[in-house]
Amino acid sequence: ALQASQRDTARKSDVSIVSAAYNSALSNNRGGTAVNQDVLRRFVNGVSENTSIDNINIADFSGQITVNDAQIIVVLGARCGTSNPDGQQDLIRGTRRQYATFTRLEAGNHAAYCLDS
Repeated sequence: ALQASQRDTARKSDVSIVSAAYNSALSNNRGGTAVNQDVLRRFVNGVSENTSIDNINIADFSGQITVNDAQIIVVLGARCGTSNPDGQQDLIRGTRRQYATFTRLEAGNHAAYCLDS
């Protein structure tokens, strides 16, 4: 079985894959600003078994969002703030085109892991 650190490395890679997929979906949308979850999921390819495609979600801006295990959330109009234990991610309002993509790790008391667009 993979060690927690190896699974977390895979989860971080999955966040990068989903972030890039969102960017591709946006580009494919010819600069439109809306990409829904179904479209995003079609662009996501090659995530590890630590992430469920059905748990890849898009959310509107909120100051703090909690992410579950095996879930990745793309938050629109947001930048990464502090990543906290138990999958809690603080977010900072960004521009219309910015987005933050995050998941939950096993390390750091199940800390959130966030990537800026």
